[in-house]
Amino acid sequence: MSVRGAGLLLLAVVALSCALAAHIRLIHSGNGKSLYWSDPARIGIAVSALGSDDLPDGSHLQAIQGSIASWNRTTGTAARLVEDESPSTRARTDWAANDLHLVLFDETGASGYFPAGSATLAVTPVWFTQGGRIVDADVLFNGRGFSFTTRGQSGAFDVEDIATHELGHLLGFDHSGNAGSSLYPYVSLGAIAHRSIAADDEHGLRAVYPSGSAGSLTGRVLRASDGTAVAGALVVARTSQGRTVASVLATATGAFTLAGLADEDYVLTATPLEFPVSSANLTPGRSVATDFRSTSFGPFAVAGSAAVPVGDLAVLADVNFTLGRNSDPLPLAAVRGRTSLFGLHGSGLAAGSTLSAADPSLSVAVVTWAGTQVIFRVTVPAGAETGHVDLIATSAAGAQALLPGALEILPAPPVVASIQPSTGSDAGGEFLTITGANFRAGLRLVLGGRVYADGVLGGCSVLDASTVVLTTAPGPDGAHDVVAVDVSGVEGRLVDGFTFTTVPAIQSLFPSAGTSAGGTRVTLTGSGFVAGAAVTIDGVAQSGVTRVDDTRLEFDTAPGVPGGPYVVEVTNPGGSQAAAAFSYAPGPDPSLAFLDPAVAPTSGATWATLHGDGFTPATTVSFGVDALTGDGGTPSASVTFVDAQTLSVLVPSHPRGTVAVMAADGSTGQAQVLEASFTFRDEGGGGGACAALEGAETLGARQALSNSLGWLFALAGALHLARRRRGVRPAASCA
Repeated sequence: MSVRGAGLLLLAVVALSCALAAHIRLIHSGNGKSLYWSDPARIGIAVSALGSDDLPDGSHLQAIQGSIASWNRTTGTAARLVEDESPSTRARTDWAANDLHLVLFDETGASGYFPAGSATLAVTPVWFTQGGRIVDADVLFNGRGFSFTTRGQSGAFDVEDIATHELGHLLGFDHSGNAGSSLYPYVSLGAIAHRSIAADDEHGLRAVYPSGSAGSLTGRVLRASDGTAVAGALVVARTSQGRTVASVLATATGAFTLAGLADEDYVLTATPLEFPVSSANLTPGRSVATDFRSTSFGPFAVAGSAAVPVGDLAVLADVNFTLGRNSDPLPLAAVRGRTSLFGLHGSGLAAGSTLSAADPSLSVAVVTWAGTQVIFRVTVPAGAETGHVDLIATSAAGAQALLPGALEILPAPPVVASIQPSTGSDAGGEFLTITGANFRAGLRLVLGGRVYADGVLGGCSVLDASTVVLTTAPGPDGAHDVVAVDVSGVEGRLVDGFTFTTVPAIQSLFPSAGTSAGGTRVTLTGSGFVAGAAVTIDGVAQSGVTRVDDTRLEFDTAPGVPGGPYVVEVTNPGGSQAAAAFSYAPGPDPSLAFLDPAVAPTSGATWATLHGDGFTPATTVSFGVDALTGDGGTPSASVTFVDAQTLSVLVPSHPRGTVAVMAADGSTGQAQVLEASFTFRDEGGGGGACAALEGAETLGARQALSNSLGWLFALAGALHLARRRRGVRPAASCA
């Protein structure tokens, strides 16, 4: 059996309101083994460059990098997600390969996990051995059935929120009963609450993949009525400040261990995994009992690395009193210094009950009890600690219902007010000062497809609550949003706040003059030409501007007044410019048709006739010029003006090969190049069509001669007719 065949878990984010996963481990449903990475310090991850059809700007990359950073910020753990950013890896789509752990948007349903009408937002297939060792895991977004956003557009799901959740599965964690966890199994349109991982998620990493020593709490959950074990009770730990920091699911014997705990006094609550999260949200293979009510115990002190036994936690009998449903937008966002109105669903929520927060500094005022719903206000002090707080409902009879991590205490979101300077080179190196409000340590600033993290080399620096500075890396030309993302996931955005400008440079403009009637085809060579670049001559927009690549532009001149030189300006969309000079001549531009003959020995010293139009006695002819710039080449030592359509040219010596020929008016600068129009051959190599004998090795000598002569005679006849029309005597041919 291959290692991939040992086991597969499909961990899905389902769109209901919508269904999504802290410290509940993924298990092998057949034998109960917990899943794990054997080398957690180097868990590879790659993000497909293809991205989402909804995000043509590629912003999914920065959003998912934010999710990776959120998990990697956790201290006290050996686990690290290591991103492979190489273009070759990002170009891969073979997500099922064992050597690749890929985040991919499936836009067509090709993965097979998203049939038409699927309510699944994303899946994380996890492959593992019989012993539980993970051998492969990937994240697939359902781009076929849902829309995704990185800018908060309505009707779409936030990429970073979903990715953070799915990466938790990839690390080996199941869904959580903690509403504040990034692994909570439900998400709504536009929600960003789970972008940043919760203390509960951090605890899970420290417990499963520890780095160093930490304390723990151990015990059992039993029924007070008869002392029997309660299987699958959710044991939640919160600090003396009322912050929810850890949770774990008791085993079938009621045993639990909350490992990876810092020095602190903890209150424990054993609560049934029933609403809004139930055993149906977990992978199969567990025993989960719900026939008891939420019961609190403690506090219990943890110090150092000691394992502290808390003994048996005896829970009380079940009652019809619950708080929270999967339709509620959990966690509830409570901003510091503000009062917010919320509603939660449940059962038995009758008048006479009370509602409180685990942090007593928070004021909770109930507006109404409605049996299946409670409406209430929460006031958060301006200096309140951020994090997650349990809500506790108590019935008139004294029964308790706990909703773990129901409130998320958030800072006021960052405000990006201005950025100076507001433009800079696409090559980077611009020192920027971003001013605003509510900037905190750990902030990420996203600009031009790049994430600048506070305190990281090449990132940004938060100087104070109103100032962030950074030096730009290279960025794409054009206007970009400046986005400040707090460690909590809330963000502030200045739309089109900074513009990267690609500064163009003109190395050559050819020809340097054209007819005042317009229509001269001009080629600009240089660097930094961006799609959408505009060209003007003396302020007049030119037509037919074509960007061949970032080193070449072509355009057709508009009519102009004879004279000059006039200023030619190339302007990129970002506003940066480059200039050159161009003149208008009253007469027509030269045009080239063909040379007769078009072949000569490398020694030159033979005559050829150049046919075309617009020739003058000042016209010069050069062989071997650069077809784009007119530079280089060898000029003819003698050019005889026959008429406006004909020049007799003495062919110079030149190395063998086929070259471009240029005719230029020495008095005006008008010019045209005839590409690949003349061939120089070694001495004795023959001329004209006799060269057709080359490459005829597969034919008999007589047949080859017959074919070449037939072609030659036909060509000679055609040239003869042309010459007669032009009134030129045919030249001798090798026939």
